Amino acid sequence: MGRFKIKDLEIADFGPLEYTRMNRNMGENGLFIEGGHSSGKSTTVDAIYYAIFGESCSTRSCEYAKTKISLVNDENYILEIYRNSKKAHTLKIKSLDENNNFKTEEKIDHKNNVNNKLFEILQIPNFDLLEAKTKILLQDSAYTMRNWDASNLKRIIPYYTDSFENYEKIKILEDSISTTNKNIHKLNNELTKKSEDMNSLSENLSDHIDRKNKIEKVLEYHEKGLFKELFKNYKKNKEYSKKYYELSQKYRSNYMKLRKLNNEKRQTSYFDGSEKEIVSKLLYILECPVCGEHMDSKTVNKNFSPQKCPYCGSEDYNGELYRFVKQQSEESQKKLELINKELKKLYNENKNIEIEKEKLSKSMKMPAETNSIIDNLLEKYDNGSDLEFLKSIGAYGEEFKKISERIKEIEEEILNAKKEFKKNESSLKKYNKELKVLKKSLEDKNSELVTNSVLEFENLLNNNYKELLGIKAKRVRIKDYKIELVQKLHEKTITYHLYDGNILGDSERRCLNLALVLTLLDLDKKYNLTKLGYIILDDPTEGIFNDKEVNEETKNNILNRLKKEIEAGTQMIILSSDLECSNILNIEKEKKQFKQTQIDVNSPTGLL
Repeated sequence: MGRFKIKDLEIADFGPLEYTRMNRNMGENGLFIEGGHSSGKSTTVDAIYYAIFGESCSTRSCEYAKTKISLVNDENYILEIYRNSKKAHTLKIKSLDENNNFKTEEKIDHKNNVNNKLFEILQIPNFDLLEAKTKILLQDSAYTMRNWDASNLKRIIPYYTDSFENYEKIKILEDSISTTNKNIHKLNNELTKKSEDMNSLSENLSDHIDRKNKIEKVLEYHEKGLFKELFKNYKKNKEYSKKYYELSQKYRSNYMKLRKLNNEKRQTSYFDGSEKEIVSKLLYILECPVCGEHMDSKTVNKNFSPQKCPYCGSEDYNGELYRFVKQQSEESQKKLELINKELKKLYNENKNIEIEKEKLSKSMKMPAETNSIIDNLLEKYDNGSDLEFLKSIGAYGEEFKKISERIKEIEEEILNAKKEFKKNESSLKKYNKELKVLKKSLEDKNSELVTNSVLEFENLLNNNYKELLGIKAKRVRIKDYKIELVQKLHEKTITYHLYDGNILGDSERRCLNLALVLTLLDLDKKYNLTKLGYIILDDPTEGIFNDKEVNEETKNNILNRLKKEIEAGTQMIILSSDLECSNILNIEKEKKQFKQTQIDVNSPTGLL
């Protein structure tokens, strides 16, 4: 099926209330719409785009839009598209019958169904219409391809250089890398949690074993009859016994404080380390709310600088995260000093308590080693024949059985956790190996795409830019899918980044914008990609006369190139106040004073 051109257009309602209506046929070569500043030329571009695709190509509202447009190709297929933002969207596909009369082959209703069919016929591959927007040159530079981000150009260039298969393979690789990174991140989190769980289980096991050993000692002393002598010596040395008990209680209290402080130290140590390490740790745990991606620590290291955003590398950053990290790090250091000081104090206290208890034990001539449970029993009861004491011994016997079972369970849990940890480590190793292979494949595919696709696009863009601007044209370079201008001055290469600000003159800006449209038009015709046979240009020579050095030459270059495209069969819809465009290009002319459209209540849009 051949390329489609615009046959006729009706705009009954669009944009601001003061916008005048339009209803006319388009010429084979196109249409020149004359209009001064603020006459609605850009609104008309949006209206034409909406009439075809049901969307605005800028931020202009389509809330009250009512349009009808007909597209026709060389095989006499007609696409009649009716759109009413408040009512319905309809597509009629017509063709010539044997009597040379147009008949409707298919009628499609509802916006999504209409658009899906149009994308299929016009060979528009994506629902965001990025490929269709390359057929339009808007006056507002914010919407021109020159200002597109790298992700848009990364998709458009392969598509128009017939390398879309490579682009799709790259997207698959990037998605695979993203999935693998997520799996790695998930496994790292699981390993961290598993490690914390194993530490917690080990501490729990240690507490249970300690408790079991103490109870075992109690039961052993009871079976051997040692409590009789212990009670005798303990009660005989009341003063020593009281002090011994107090020391035991103090030792236990210190032990609990030590555990609490060590946990606090682990948490506070999160902000212990270099600024880069802390920033990397903080960003690594974050997840993008849009794409769900996690930050790669290598990216943090690459972007790390107090003057750059650690996430994206932008130098336009206020350094808030670095100030936060510095503050937290300083506070953590102070807190860690106090914690370490308190830990040292408690360790020394308990060490001294052990020495003091040993001395007291010798002074009291205790016949056996005691522990906190035995100390409590000696303090609480008068002798080993006490009924309550014997009940306590029985209770400790039951606890000994339960705690022995629990120790086996904890040991089994630790063993399973270690197996799971080892399994995760093995999976992590596998994913890291897989990631390395994927990244190498991506690097090769990107290199292939740059060699085959980007260079073709870049060379053609330079030819078109130079043809339009003349000898003053700087070399255009595509680097990381961003457009740069390169110039050699006195054997020194100067690079101009378009995102740095207003570095382009009016002629350079206009010619570069138009060169991008023409480059993609050339590639579209070469590889027969879309079925769109028109381009829409909003003031293609606007601003040229502000550049006195090149205005006449540049304007002639632009008009000659556009004339050549028209002669080659491209339909041009040009909106401008420059009447010379219409005369040189020899296309029909319409002044921007449109007649009021008549309304037909039976039409889907309310139009004729």
